[in-house]
Amino acid sequence: MPEKKTNKQSSVMSIRLDNETYEKLKRIALETGIKKSKILKTSFNKWTNLNESPMFLNSMNVGSYFMRNLFGLISENELKDLGNLLGEHWINIIKIRLIDEQLKKDMNSLLLIFTEGIGPNQANWFDKISYRILDSENVIIYGIHSLNKNFSVFFKTLLEYLMKKQFNYILIEQSSNISDKTVELEFKSSDKT
Repeated sequence: MPEKKTNKQSSVMSIRLDNETYEKLKRIALETGIKKSKILKTSFNKWTNLNESPMFLNSMNVGSYFMRNLFGLISENELKDLGNLLGEHWINIIKIRLIDEQLKKDMNSLLLIFTEGIGPNQANWFDKISYRILDSENVIIYGIHSLNKNFSVFFKTLLEYLMKKQFNYILIEQSSNISDKTVELEFKSSDKT
């Protein structure tokens, strides 16, 4: 069936699903109260975001149960080593993405790419993650996840590495807090200390 335009600047398209897929879609729609078309649209967007993101090339999806248990087996020093190693790797990948998307190499661009990349619509490390640049030019990054405190320690180390290497910003320990499910980190320029 040909696509047709609607008055909301969107297109209507028919698709064919096998019975098993359709029944699964129908069940999810009933359980969640979300329209089938919205479920398909969201699924498609998540899939394309994951496949288009240079940050996650050569990566794999693993369940949160597996990650929670894996992080539970790693010592704090190993978590910090892992955070620093991944930070070094990501700096190179983020630089490539900034060039590819013709974005400026500024803090806002880096934090936007980073938080989108690990947020619920892409890698899904966090159920919610955001950042705010304060008037004082300090930066607060805060997020909610479903893993454990070791993941929070790992993430804190990773972000400390990225902020220091990219922007010469250091963590303000007394304004930062991590727990089993949350991360709140505040950074300031080390040039102003």
